[in-house]
Amino acid sequence: MRKPKLQVKLASYLFLTVMSVVAVYPVLRVLAVSLRPGNRLFSTSLRLIPAGASLQSYISVLRNRDLLLWVTNSIMITVPTALIGVMLTASAAYALARMRVPWRRQMLIGLLAVQLVPGAAAAMATYLMIIRLGLVNTYLGLVIAYTIGAAPFSIWILRGSFANIDPALEEAALVDGATMLQSLVHIVLPIAAPILGVVFVLSFLGIWSEFMLARLILARPHLLTWPVGLMQLQGQYLVAWGEFAAGGILVGVPSMIVFALASRHLSSGLLMGSVD
Repeated sequence: MRKPKLQVKLASYLFLTVMSVVAVYPVLRVLAVSLRPGNRLFSTSLRLIPAGASLQSYISVLRNRDLLLWVTNSIMITVPTALIGVMLTASAAYALARMRVPWRRQMLIGLLAVQLVPGAAAAMATYLMIIRLGLVNTYLGLVIAYTIGAAPFSIWILRGSFANIDPALEEAALVDGATMLQSLVHIVLPIAAPILGVVFVLSFLGIWSEFMLARLILARPHLLTWPVGLMQLQGQYLVAWGEFAAGGILVGVPSMIVFALASRHLSSGLLMGSVD
């Protein structure tokens, strides 16, 4: 196999560098706004470290007791929802991978088609469903909405992973007297741990920063998640841009930590579910 030429390598590195800058630059702009002193919030300067940089916006946000409440609410919603989503979608994906379910192929195509529907288009239908269930202004309603929204993608990639596991391992367990559920719990899930971790991390990151459904379903001040809570910094005539940017940076730290801790497993997990 011929090694790629030097020009191809350089072009690849250049492309990746440019894409990295494009991805990171908006975050750096938000960081710059959060460091601006109060009298320079509306400056048009593009300096990443503004003149007279100050941590006053961060101090103000940290003194706001509501921030801790918003972050706590987000954690109470995000972690259980991601865990519940992994358990439910793993069960459904295993059934589609191992059982002769009628219309299995059509269901998989349907799940893929659901992913093509924009989230904004499905938000109103989801909200109406939550109203009919009487779960507005409850965490349960938001958990149900998030679980339904993440299920199609999670089932699709988990089903591909389970299909790649050698059925002989499960058949041997069944011969030894294990049930299908025991086979799933003790054999399949440990082998599929990397892709289960990927599903959990992707669900966590998506739910942690979700705004639209949280804004529709939760209206009481003590229930707000951090994306909705930060909107409280927007007054009728004035927006506290410095505090808004500082809050965005601070609450983004947990998602960066989760991603950093799981990054070494993401590649292997995604590759595990890439072949059907």
